[in-house]
Amino acid sequence: MVASPSVVQNYNVKMNGVDKADQTRTEYPTYRMCKRWWTYIFYFLLDLSIANSFILMKESPNHNLKTNTGKNKVRSLLSFRMNLAKQLTGNFRGSRKRKRLSNIDPQEVEHWPCENDKRGRCKQCFSNKVRKDVKIKCSGCDVFLCLSCFREFHKK
Repeated sequence: MVASPSVVQNYNVKMNGVDKADQTRTEYPTYRMCKRWWTYIFYFLLDLSIANSFILMKESPNHNLKTNTGKNKVRSLLSFRMNLAKQLTGNFRGSRKRKRLSNIDPQEVEHWPCENDKRGRCKQCFSNKVRKDVKIKCSGCDVFLCLSCFREFHKK
């Protein structure tokens, strides 16, 4: 039997920590495949920092969770990530307020096609999965529509 060099033995002993960190990092990944290389690096570093902070939290004696019986409770990676997300976002809700067509009475508002300075996507074509940029907007609904879709949109 051939004895391995001490460098190889030292590497194999220390490599266990890297394997655990990689396993922790890839358990709940945030990255997505992307053509832009820098976004992959950003999400890799984000996952790596979350994994490192989870490992440090587990090692810290100040972060032990106590159960009703007084024993230490082990926090899972998922609960750690959920708590981290709640702490980072706070009470933020990402929903936008939108105008609803049901709130607008068709008898009160006149619908006329008006030319606009800016361009926008035709809402009717977009719902049919066709991209069409137009400068015409409905004066009553305040949505971009092409002339061919104007009547069809207002029949609904």
